[in-house]
Amino acid sequence: MELKNIVFFGTRSTGLDFLKVLYDFHNEKQLHLVGVYTVSDRWRTKCWWLSHGETDPVERFCANSGIRIFEEMKEIIGLKLYAGITVSFPRVLSRDIFCVPILGFINFDAAPLPEYRGQCSPSFAIMEDNEYFGCTFIKVDESLDTGPIYLRKTFAAPKGIDAYTLDRMAYEEGLKAFPELLEQLIDDQLKAIPQSSLGKPERYFSRKQLYPLLECDLGMSKVELEKRILALTFPRVLPAPYIMIKGKKFNIIPSE
Repeated sequence: MELKNIVFFGTRSTGLDFLKVLYDFHNEKQLHLVGVYTVSDRWRTKCWWLSHGETDPVERFCANSGIRIFEEMKEIIGLKLYAGITVSFPRVLSRDIFCVPILGFINFDAAPLPEYRGQCSPSFAIMEDNEYFGCTFIKVDESLDTGPIYLRKTFAAPKGIDAYTLDRMAYEEGLKAFPELLEQLIDDQLKAIPQSSLGKPERYFSRKQLYPLLECDLGMSKVELEKRILALTFPRVLPAPYIMIKGKKFNIIPSE
């Protein structure tokens, strides 16, 4: 069987976890990892998760493992690729990039699509008292989170969980499912299912929708106040929820 050439675009520790799984498949000679595109010097200063002068975890792993690092996305143009994979990659791919591989690019989304497209999906799921959450692997297209689905997993959302923890659970579920996706890719068993065929509401959420909710009112019922705080506790993604007392702002920070 001819090895399938794969490229990986990703950042942060979450991207690194998926890259390590892909690298294991590469070492077992089931796939050929051609190279990785991660944080480049041109947009390093915009990466909020990096301290000044710090390198991304994906970049460090590639350097230590001898994996080719692309300096620019356009370097993949002209390569013979079967598929690309994106995880925790904060840039939009243009058509001239996502159409390079035969299969296109597969993006991991830490939310069940199409119900929770966009940003801060765990927050909205908590606000809506949803009893489940999930993650989805989709084919990248020209719109955000609208491509056909390759693999979708759901799980029960525990009561009393905050948005940050629910997001981590979705990533862990995706990481467990990733080998299944790669096995299907190797065996040419991946099937793309249009999101519209699932019969579920197709909704898009924005982080900006949550900003007016950050101020919590102590006059709210205990149940509503608790739900609001849990939904808005999403460090590094949302500002902390807060209360106002005599004109002073007090952030609500969860204890460790």
